[in-house]
Amino acid sequence: MPKHTSYQTKPHTSDQTGTHFVNHVKKLHTTIKTVHTSPRSEEEWTRIVARDGMRLKDVYPTVPEPGVILVITAVRQNGLALQYASKIMIMNPDIAVAAVRQNPLALQYVSDKVNQYKGIVGEAVIRNGLALQFVSDKLKNDKDIVLEAIHENTLALQYASESLQNDDAIVREAVRINGLALKYASTRLKQDEGIVREAIRRNGLALQFADERLRDDKDIVQIATQKNPLALEYASESLQNDNDIVYTAVRENGMVLQFASPSLKRTLKLALIAIRQNSDAYTFIDDSLKKHPVILAELVFDKPKTQVSPSLQADVHRAMADIVLKEPDMMSRVPLPMLVEVNRILKDREGKHIKRGLSQRVKRKAKKMDSQKTKRKRQN
Repeated sequence: MPKHTSYQTKPHTSDQTGTHFVNHVKKLHTTIKTVHTSPRSEEEWTRIVARDGMRLKDVYPTVPEPGVILVITAVRQNGLALQYASKIMIMNPDIAVAAVRQNPLALQYVSDKVNQYKGIVGEAVIRNGLALQFVSDKLKNDKDIVLEAIHENTLALQYASESLQNDDAIVREAVRINGLALKYASTRLKQDEGIVREAIRRNGLALQFADERLRDDKDIVQIATQKNPLALEYASESLQNDNDIVYTAVRENGMVLQFASPSLKRTLKLALIAIRQNSDAYTFIDDSLKKHPVILAELVFDKPKTQVSPSLQADVHRAMADIVLKEPDMMSRVPLPMLVEVNRILKDREGKHIKRGLSQRVKRKAKKMDSQKTKRKRQN
């Protein structure tokens, strides 16, 4: 009688049993979750995309051919959901209109055929002019479409056809609204004095986009710097050395000194105008003037904590006294540590002509300084 081979099953340890049980529960939980959360009908999906249109990307695995209502519902909630629609759906004009009305940039996802429809493209660009970048080449050359786009956003001019970027009426309208749109005009129109004048009257900084010849035109540059003194940066080198233009610009904005020619930066008069308008312009004056007593005096008036080296203090005090003699009101801005010395210089020069109010103020501050010195000595 043949012998039977007996097979013994290895008993599971308690740890192995527990692991198998946990894995089984996880699989069961995943299955239940999938059954309950994965929509199985178009109606269910329609309710979901009505809350989150971008969920349209999850529809196709479960609903191979979703209907128009489902897709329209999705794009009405989020126009960019159009990118997940089928090729048939992006050819549907009604779906395209719904999408671009919700988000004009959805125009990039419509079919080439739909992109030829002027009505649909118009719906997009009147809401966001920059949607012009997604328009067909044919309609980028359509004056009506481009005008609608630049009325919404003048920077849409950059997406117009080359032909319309060279169109006087189109470009003039763009720069009339926003001078910086001159950047996207054709080379020919950047040389057009009328167009450039229109642009810089709206925004002086549009000068940077004008032809080099016009940036050397004194009248043009004056208009630009009057509108915005910082336009001096874009003027020709010869006009950055022009007294009339530079002095006028610096009086309006001292920081413009940085764009003046090197020779004008060495001019004491211009440096004083600049730091009086904005003391931060001190950074841009020529190094040869940075330790000039008059410059330092002006700087101290505006920034009392300015450090002046001991070797220059006497000269700065004299310069401050000169300024106070011309403009007595400046005495109120003399920093306390310099007040007594400045007043002494004034007394030596003017004697009794110093205003009584100023002398009293000096005495009060001097007395206060003496009191503080005495107090410090006692503490020491």
